[in-house]
Amino acid sequence: MLPRRVKGRPALALAPLARAFLTAAPTAGLTLQCAASVVPHPEKSARGGEDAMFADEDCGALGVADGVGGWASSGVDPGIFSRALLRGCHAGLSAHSHASQSEEPSLRRAVCAAAEALRQGREIEGTATLLLAQMAPSGVLQVMNVGDSALLTYRMTARESEGQRRLAPQLLLRTHEGTHGFNFPHQVSSSTLLEECARNALEFELLVRPGDVLVAVTDGVTDNVFESHIQAILTAHLEDILNTDTRRCARGLEGFASELARTANAIGIRQDDPSTRTPFSEQAKMYGFAMEGGKLDDVAVVCAVVRPSSAGRRPNSALLSNF
Repeated sequence: MLPRRVKGRPALALAPLARAFLTAAPTAGLTLQCAASVVPHPEKSARGGEDAMFADEDCGALGVADGVGGWASSGVDPGIFSRALLRGCHAGLSAHSHASQSEEPSLRRAVCAAAEALRQGREIEGTATLLLAQMAPSGVLQVMNVGDSALLTYRMTARESEGQRRLAPQLLLRTHEGTHGFNFPHQVSSSTLLEECARNALEFELLVRPGDVLVAVTDGVTDNVFESHIQAILTAHLEDILNTDTRRCARGLEGFASELARTANAIGIRQDDPSTRTPFSEQAKMYGFAMEGGKLDDVAVVCAVVRPSSAGRRPNSALLSNF
């Protein structure tokens, strides 16, 4: 399935900072600067929606989890489990990162910690997809994905345009969806977390470098927004995101996360609209289903840019989460 071509906004002129990102080699002493945005389904906003997310610059980690909505018909709030799941994963990632700064991250260790935390408390019904990523100061990014959330990684490239070299984000990697079938993702529960991660998790490592942008999203984004549209939105905020000033970088990241989440929600509202073409409607056709328009859902976006530690940390950086 080819993504729809969306007319892109002008690429960023190649400034000295951009040249530094293009020539930067993988190096030690890297950190993440993050932002996030959540837009619940309108009918679920009073409960905070069913998607969970976090981003922690101190331990270089981020994650999203999508509570499976089918549980609502049994009187279960899927958001309670998705938030508890990420709360446990974050606790495991944070504890290990602070205890052993020299070691590479271990997402498996974090999942084990989450499973133990879920076992110790009262049993929480529900299932959720799970995507985790953590970057070591060396630039080694570990990723684990169970289900149909996605991590998109962009690297800056120089392109010739109107006689000038311009900077544009190029999609370096996107995680594959893990599903049993159409609209039926792999998912974990309190009792199957370790088993499902061992059996169905997509796990890999990637060496990132300064200027790379990470975008973690639930399927409320990927069902409604084509990759080319995501890239166009990122390009519009790139000048701020790549700025050496941490406050301006924060403005760019927050603007991108918010615009992407709002765009996904706006397209999702256009359900059954034959003039609205979406990744979800195209995938439905591949499976023999006649579905048109958007797919209204909860939306969670976490984005981060890789920065040299020497560029400084922004003041008062704190855990971003909805758990």
